[in-house]
Amino acid sequence: MAYSYHTYMEKTTIYMSEVDKARLEIQAKREGRPQAELVRDAVHEYLTAREAGSLPACTGTFTGDVRVGAMEVKGWIRQHWRQRVGDDRQN
Repeated sequence: MAYSYHTYMEKTTIYMSEVDKARLEIQAKREGRPQAELVRDAVHEYLTAREAGSLPACTGTFTGDVRVGAMEVKGWIRQHWRQRVGDDRQN
């Protein structure tokens, strides 16, 4: 995401692990962009996704008439995997 020179920026400080800091430095060099720009883009994308209800509505799994949203997929898989494994063990 490109920011125009007319956009007012508020300065802030963030704390991150040494590993993430090193990863950020490497990625900034790869892309030829300032680290601050990558952080701004990441924060913007994160907040935009959260405001929009997290993941796109098309993300998830479907079975018959049952719709499982992206946020519930992990629990749904655990529940149905256990049922499937239990069914297979009985046969």
